[in-house]
Amino acid sequence: MALQGCPCLRPAWPGDSACADHERMHEWVTVGELAAHYRKSVATIRYWRHIGYGPKGVQVGRAVLYPRENVEAFDRELRAQASTGRRPAGPATTRKKKRS
Repeated sequence: MALQGCPCLRPAWPGDSACADHERMHEWVTVGELAAHYRKSVATIRYWRHIGYGPKGVQVGRAVLYPRENVEAFDRELRAQASTGRRPAGPATTRKKKRS
């Protein structure tokens, strides 16, 4: 996942100690970064959160942040579902049918 806007102005390479807080700053993913990671809109990520799909986030004030380990765990879950041929239980499969 590409990290953007790092205040230390250096690329985030594994083991890089560009600044003392570099690793700690990048333990959290913003909604915008998550949307870019999954190539979805920010509105889609917010909708996923609303219906309980996707990585679990933490609300900090008005912002929602996602711990990197939750994003990685969700990625592993998606890959496991893809390898078994099962359709992921995403937004389209969790909706209830409308009654006529």
